[in-house]
Amino acid sequence: MTNALSIHNKITLLASLCLAGVVVLLTALALAQRQSSEDQVGSSASDMLLAAARSNLRAEGQAQALQIQQGFNRAYTFAEGVGRQVMHLRQNAGLPPAELRRDLTQVLRDALAGRPELLGLFITFEPNALDGHDGDFPGRLDLGSNDQGRFALYWLQPGPGQLQPVPGDEKLLADTSPGPSGAPFNAFFSCSRASAKPCLLEPYVDSSSGTARLVTSLTLPLIDQGRVVAVIGLDIDLATLQRDAEKAATALYDGQGDIAIVSTAGLLAGDSSHPERLGTLFKARHSEQAAAMLDAAAAGHMQAFEDAGHMRMLVPIQPLPEASPWAVLVSVGKDVLGAPVTALQEQMRTQRLHSLALQIGLGLGIALLGVAMMWLTARSVSRPLLQVAYLLEDIAEGEGDLTRRLAYSGKDELGRLSRAFDRFLERLQPVIAQVQGGVRDTRDTADQSARIASQTSAGMQQQFREIEQMATALHEMSATAQAAAHSAAQAAEAARHADQATGAGVQVIESTTQGIQALASGMSEGMQRLQALAASSEQIGAVMEVILSIARQTNLLALNAAIEAARAGDAGRGFAVVADEVRGLAQRTQASVEEIGAIIDNLRNGTHEVTGAMQHSYQQAQANAEQARQALQALAQIRQAVSVITDMNVQIACAAEQQSSVAEEVNRNVEAVRDVTASLSGQAERSAGISQQLNDLASEQQGLIERFKA
Repeated sequence: MTNALSIHNKITLLASLCLAGVVVLLTALALAQRQSSEDQVGSSASDMLLAAARSNLRAEGQAQALQIQQGFNRAYTFAEGVGRQVMHLRQNAGLPPAELRRDLTQVLRDALAGRPELLGLFITFEPNALDGHDGDFPGRLDLGSNDQGRFALYWLQPGPGQLQPVPGDEKLLADTSPGPSGAPFNAFFSCSRASAKPCLLEPYVDSSSGTARLVTSLTLPLIDQGRVVAVIGLDIDLATLQRDAEKAATALYDGQGDIAIVSTAGLLAGDSSHPERLGTLFKARHSEQAAAMLDAAAAGHMQAFEDAGHMRMLVPIQPLPEASPWAVLVSVGKDVLGAPVTALQEQMRTQRLHSLALQIGLGLGIALLGVAMMWLTARSVSRPLLQVAYLLEDIAEGEGDLTRRLAYSGKDELGRLSRAFDRFLERLQPVIAQVQGGVRDTRDTADQSARIASQTSAGMQQQFREIEQMATALHEMSATAQAAAHSAAQAAEAARHADQATGAGVQVIESTTQGIQALASGMSEGMQRLQALAASSEQIGAVMEVILSIARQTNLLALNAAIEAARAGDAGRGFAVVADEVRGLAQRTQASVEEIGAIIDNLRNGTHEVTGAMQHSYQQAQANAEQARQALQALAQIRQAVSVITDMNVQIACAAEQQSSVAEEVNRNVEAVRDVTASLSGQAERSAGISQQLNDLASEQQGLIERFKA
């Protein structure tokens, strides 16, 4: 398909394809680079946001843990202060047992009344560990004694300022059956008693105030001389922890976070998103990672946990000195954390689409501008090539104007080719002009030779007819020789007529001889002109060889240029196409020169044939001239014989037999002359045919050479 395109269109098409490929490649690379940058930015932003989220969750968890720890520490400090006050009254008051018990009951009541956030305050002494008089006060609730007389009093505060005393139940104090958390029911007493350390019980539901509440108990041992004599404790409403968790969760990522408070045994003491699960096991909500979270909390390690949809930060809490840790679990959905990244990616995608449209627009504009520039460049390159092609086509089609020149002033390869072609035309033009002149002269000579041959043929025909008539007359004279003696006058008259006819025959033969000599001279001159034409044809052949050598060198130069362009790679592709066209042009030049050479060879061969034919005609003319001279001699003899007849007319009567024999001899001679004349007539016709053939060849040569305008 591309073979039918011009160099101009090929260069424009190839340049357009290259520009389009470059624009598409650069746009694709830019898009790929931008997409890679967006992916890297998104990944980096995601990593940064995740790291910031971890830090934020860690900070929030630490803040909640600190707040919870401070709340427990305040309660612990309060309980510790009340315990010191109780031990001080026990050891230093010096009061009677009843007064001591009454004062302790009042101290506990006043202490609880000053802390309305507490649900209750209790103290349980070991049997007879207060004053050794438990047996004196059985069932004395006003003195803080239970039915066994042990000082075991629980002040209940269902509402702020609403205080109710409740005696400690001995069955409950001795109940070691496990509760919901797995700890025994009497853990509020037995934990600190057994460990001699502060204890924070697992959350549990308490309905003693008439309302089911999630409660935990903080207990401290009262130690005297290394022995636990009593356990004092506080009942803390965990609704405060739930409110704090909900408040903190509201401020966490616009309320899309979740805060849970987990006890040592894995019970939920607070859950901002699911308050109905308070008091339930934590692993029921996070079954997959619950064990690992509880292990981390038990070890006191702050640790981040992630799954497919959430990020969680577990922060351990040390609610009491030497107590088992609790934990705060802060959770946020990854979609919430990734919302800024998603928004950033959407913004970058919008910018990418805008940049894509801008790049495509600029690419198309640059491509169109490049195509226009390449079109103009290809046009400037192909214009001189087209001029050379048009000129060569004009020459090849037989209407070549050798006076035209290529007006290209460039210094490049096309300028060199144009100048070489102009020099070739400068050398070819005078040769063609000279050949045209020689051909015209040859045709004129051939026309003249044809006319002379035609005239000679006509003269020989007339001479033949006259000889024929003379032969007939001589035959009649021979037939009537026997009657010559009877009519001397008639014989004398006949002799006179014969003399006149013989003179006319001599003139005709002389004219024929002169015509044959003129024809021979014309043929000689024609042969000289044909030889000059043959020499000119040889010169044209030499010039054609020079042109053919130039075309071959141009072909070699174009081939070398194509090789160099191929070595240059993509940068020389356009020049390679131009070099291919130059090589094609050189090949066409070579073909045209070879065609011209073939025409000149035909002209030269025709010239040689015409020269041979004219040489043969010249020889025939010489032979005819010789035969005409012989005929002239024969006519002279006839004339002499007629003279003899005239001189001897008076003797005709006496010498009839002699006259008869002479007449017969004359008749034979006339027959010989007639035969010679017939032969000369045939030769003249052949000479006329050859002259006409020479004329046709000259016309053909002139038609061929007239194709060039010199």
